[in-house]
Amino acid sequence: MRLIRYQEHLQEDVAHYLLTEEMQYYSSQPRDCLYQMEKEEAYFPILGYQEDQLVCFFVLDGGAVTRKYTLESEAMLIRSFSTDSRFVKQGHAKQALLQLPGFVRQEFQTKRLLTLGVNEANLAARGLYEKAGFTYTGESFLGPKGVQFVMNLDIRG
Repeated sequence: MRLIRYQEHLQEDVAHYLLTEEMQYYSSQPRDCLYQMEKEEAYFPILGYQEDQLVCFFVLDGGAVTRKYTLESEAMLIRSFSTDSRFVKQGHAKQALLQLPGFVRQEFQTKRLLTLGVNEANLAARGLYEKAGFTYTGESFLGPKGVQFVMNLDIRG
């Protein structure tokens, strides 16, 4: 698994990324995230490759929206985490999450915490984040698609 920041020459890979309708309920289409990137200064789409195949996509957001999840100023919010529907249940998501702390320490040296919101009904995602070391903070909020549990991972190494 190789994590890289989105670059324009990878646009074709993102265009071919597939999410089922069910997956789109919990996560945004990667191409929609690229449009958002143009509006946000601290919004970084991240691509996860297995060999030469794009298998995972998510956004690291260091903007003001992060304060909805944590008051920690050195936090990055993980948004729209997904696995291409053709590659689910093959371990790619877990590999990406396990590599993420080192990637963030290298690419965003001032960041010390990863945070995210996971829908209370998305039991598979909650279990995945727990296996990758994220812990439920006890905090939650009502999001557009239901209650979101806030989970954190300290990445100070």
